[in-house]
Amino acid sequence: MPQKAPLNTKPSSSRDSDYVTIQNVKKLKTKHILNHLEKFYDIALKNNNSRSTTNGYNQTANYVLQQLVGANACEARIQYFKVPIWSDLGSPKLTLISENSSISFIPNTDFGYLRYGGNSASIKNASMVYIPNGACSSLDYSQIDIANKVALIDNPSKCSLFEASFALEQMGAAAVLISTPKSATKPSYARVRIVDWKENDPLMNIPVLSITHSTFNVLITSSRYNSTLDIDTKAQIKVVDTFNIICEGKTGNRNNTIVVGSHLDSVAFGPGINDNGSGSASTLEICLLLHKRSKKKQPKNKLVFVWFGSEEDGLLGSRHFIRDLQSSNNSQSISQDIPSLKLSEIAMNLNFDMIASPNYIPLVHNGSDAPAPAKCGSIIVQRTFEKYFTSVANKRYKITDMIGGSDFLPFINAGIPSGGILTGASEIKTEQERILFGGIANAQLDPCYHKYCDTINNINRDALNLMSKGAMYTISHFANSVDLRNELSIC
Repeated sequence: MPQKAPLNTKPSSSRDSDYVTIQNVKKLKTKHILNHLEKFYDIALKNNNSRSTTNGYNQTANYVLQQLVGANACEARIQYFKVPIWSDLGSPKLTLISENSSISFIPNTDFGYLRYGGNSASIKNASMVYIPNGACSSLDYSQIDIANKVALIDNPSKCSLFEASFALEQMGAAAVLISTPKSATKPSYARVRIVDWKENDPLMNIPVLSITHSTFNVLITSSRYNSTLDIDTKAQIKVVDTFNIICEGKTGNRNNTIVVGSHLDSVAFGPGINDNGSGSASTLEICLLLHKRSKKKQPKNKLVFVWFGSEEDGLLGSRHFIRDLQSSNNSQSISQDIPSLKLSEIAMNLNFDMIASPNYIPLVHNGSDAPAPAKCGSIIVQRTFEKYFTSVANKRYKITDMIGGSDFLPFINAGIPSGGILTGASEIKTEQERILFGGIANAQLDPCYHKYCDTINNINRDALNLMSKGAMYTISHFANSVDLRNELSIC
């Protein structure tokens, strides 16, 4: 493996940017990040063991704001937006009723909720009707009597779950049951919602449930003999206010703005101390430290730190952030939420999501996965993270995809180069990976991913130290790039 780069020798003035970067890495203290994580966990314990949008998120965000404002670290703003929150209020019931008998299907085995699949409902003795081709075209159902019936559909392949379900609701269906693919072994838990939902977009009202393919076959056969269904659901969709925190640096070239992002919310069922307390606490400490060190060395490029809300609800905070800037660009006006920032001024994005998994592997997002307008710059971001592991930390790492699942997605879809590092979620570590990276083979990288046990005890401190310093290295490198746009264009 490459030799570790020296950290204690000041290079010539031509390498001043590298020197500043290395000094910033040395100054970052893991114990300070852990202090933030302890605060996050205390907040979760007071809010149903959660920091989700409707539980402890607001208190977590207030803590972050207090730290930023207290240090006078930046121009701190709140960017409000609305989000739909779906809640499971109890197990659903699905009963098939024939002339002489009835069958009660087993929740989470034969069928189950699809998230955002409507509000609570009680449906009795409803007839069933099969809609071909996943109900992706009005030609599939325009001549079928759907009113007050339960629509049975295949897993849609030419439209989204929401598009199919909402069309059937508009036609008067009482409920929609969607088959999984034949290969699936359990019901789906996907969202039945517009992916980049925004205020005033429609939401489902009638029940939409996932059924296994075997359950689907039973219902299709039974529908031919005038069997009916009873359906009882206990769920709720409500639209609530939430917000992003935007921390805009006071110095640096605004035409080379770097957005450093991490999501601050957790899932509803856990405190989210690794996912994503680890990333958001690290970027908080990095922001505070860079502000202190900027008195000695101002960054050449503007840094904007953002703590996104509602990532766990479908990247809704980062989607709103980009949409707001796109809307302002299109109207030739300045964003009301971020009055000093334009989309065209953002040169790149860095994303930090889950960087302290207990059975970790150091992972770097693959810049080649980005769409063409963002690909070259994303490859440069990837290489910079790789340089940290090979030349500074002297640690092995692995490349992982950058397709979806975190807040980099709205940026690369808008043509903005992005990248990030992470330590893994529910993936299983192989024996070969154990040999290379240590840890436990045949176990998840984070066994507490999206669970109640993602507590302060779920944090791997070695991983947190390694990865937070990687974040600091890369942020500092690009913040001090003499010609950032040019650097991102040469891949």
